[in-house]
Parts: sequence; structure tokens; C-alpha cells
Amino acid sequence: MAISSRSVGMTEIHCNFAQNPFRRISRRISQFRAGFPAKKPAAGACEEQDELTSGSAARIQRRDKQLPEIIGSDRELMSKLTTLGRPYRHFPFMGNRHVETIFASFFRSLPVIKFRRECLRMEDGGTVALDCPLSGAVSLCNPFNLVIADEDFHKGFNNVYDKALARGLRKIFQKHTRLFEGIEGEYNIPTVAKARSVRDFDEGLTRVSFGFKSVDDYYSNSSSSLSIKYVQTSLLCIQAANDPIAPSRGIPWEDIKENPNCLLVVTPNGGHLGWVAGDDVPFGAPWTDPLVMEYLEVLENNQIEKPLRRTIDDVHTPRVDSVHTRETNNYKSPIENVN
Repeated sequence: MAISSRSVGMTEIHCNFAQNPFRRISRRISQFRAGFPAKKPAAGACEEQDELTSGSAARIQRRDKQLPEIIGSDRELMSKLTTLGRPYRHFPFMGNRHVETIFASFFRSLPVIKFRRECLRMEDGGTVALDCPLSGAVSLCNPFNLVIADEDFHKGFNNVYDKALARGLRKIFQKHTRLFEGIEGEYNIPTVAKARSVRDFDEGLTRVSFGFKSVDDYYSNSSSSLSIKYVQTSLLCIQAANDPIAPSRGIPWEDIKENPNCLLVVTPNGGHLGWVAGDDVPFGAPWTDPLVMEYLEVLENNQIEKPLRRTIDDVHTPRVDSVHTRETNNYKSPIENVN
């Protein structure tokens, strides 16, 4: 990390991630594959691509099963996203959702990325970060419905992910145990410290911190599927139909379809944040990267003037009374217990 100060009191921070040596191999494979002629589009693929720029909002299911499924009503936006016409052809031996998920997690190379953030130093020694207005957002492998995600999380091989995530949460908790010394209320610190599943961790800590009566109450009322219909900023959601952690059956298809600010793309394969397909397989950028970058560039460059299409009068809030009343009068925030 490099930090450089400007004379105007700004701080610029650059974070460089080392490249994975496998990236060179990935490039070689891409060059080798480029030497072969491209496959002709499947019958009907061109017709379906034309369908993207005409008609009303709909759930567009492709005849070519290698093409992603699309839901959206902004035809002008979709017509500019040429990457939507790219098929999803996973790398050989990556047809299994768990293999694709784990391979990408361990072997995908990280590009050199520079994060730039400007901070204004105040006279009292404090710092104020300067954030730019949000023109759009991207969601990847979102477990929209936490109840459904929790159900699938305890089935078969998914238990491996559950234990791994719980182990990660325990490590984070151990760094902040001092915040919870002598804390009152329904916190179950011994359970949290020994949590073997995400559900155990949420029951002992998360749901109590946010005032929910139980972990099931927390999952039922905190799912993003409840609020997707109220999104007022351009949002691209990319999901994989075979995602083991964010089940496709939990996707709020109709609510996304009815919101003109949302665009949903569902690939036939990909696992959870795997997407080992595209020009840089198997170790390079995932299939989603070109689509994400193109989407953000279209919004950033103001190539499409997209006014707010609907006004939300009643913004969704979780249906949890304890969030507001805190039920117990002696409730104390963990931060308040720090000496």
C-alpha cells in the first residue's frame, strides 16, 4: 500500500494486489483457444438477441441453454450491453457447481487493482472521506431469500461451506471479544465463540445485536428479496442457476421484473462466485467481469439518460418491533461496554 499526500490536504491511497503466477498459464490457454474458429450461434440465438430490444418487460429464456437468462425492462440499456449475447461455456471439468466454486476460490488470479480515495484533513486532526454520487450498483450471487438459503446450507456438501464460514466468523469475533465482556441481554457469547455453523453464530450474536426475537425471525425479515422492489438506483444482479449457497429458487423473479431499475442475469452454471468461463479461463477473470465493467461504463459515461421512473412513498423496513422498542430496558450496545 502506498500513501501520498497532496499540498491541498488530500490523501491518495493505492492498494496493489500481487498477481497469481497462474495468470500466465491462463493467457497461454486463451491464446491457444483463440486459434480455433468460433462456433456458430445456435439456431434461434440471433432471434432471441433481437428480442432484447423490443417488447415489454419479460423473463427472457434463451433457446440456447448456454446463454444467460435475462429479466429487465430497460431495452435501451440492454441493447448497449453486448456482453449479454455471450454464451456461458464453462471450462472443461468445471460442470459441477462445487468444483467451480472451490476452484475459483483457491486458484483464481487477482489482478493489480488500484483503489483511489480522497480524504480531506480537518483542522482538528480528523479526516472526511469524499465519496462520489452512486450512479449504479452490481450484486453477485446474492442469497436473496435467507430462509431458503439457510435451508439449503445444511444439505450435503453445503455443510463444508457452512463450517468454513463459521470458522471465519469465529476468527473475526476473537479479535473483538473485549467488546462483549460483561455484556447483558440475550447474547450467548459461549455459543458464538464455539459456533460450528453460521446459524449458531447468528443465533448467539447477530440477531440479538439487531433486536430480532430469533434467528428465524432475523432471516425472515432481513432478506433482500423484501426490498428489491423498492430499489431506485440502477442495479445489475448476476446469479448462477446452480449456485449452492444462493439458491436460484430464492430469486424474487417477479419483483425484479416489475422494477424498471433492476436487471437480472442468470447464468446456467457458475457455482458460487465461480464463473470459470470466458476468455481468461481457467485462472483469469471470471465470465462476469466484462459484463460488470460494460454495465458500469454505460452508466458512468451517461450513455443512457435514465430518469427516476417511480417514486417510493413507503420505503420498506423490517417488520420487527424489537428493533425500535428494544423490549429490554437494560439493553446496551457492545461498544458502550468498552472502558
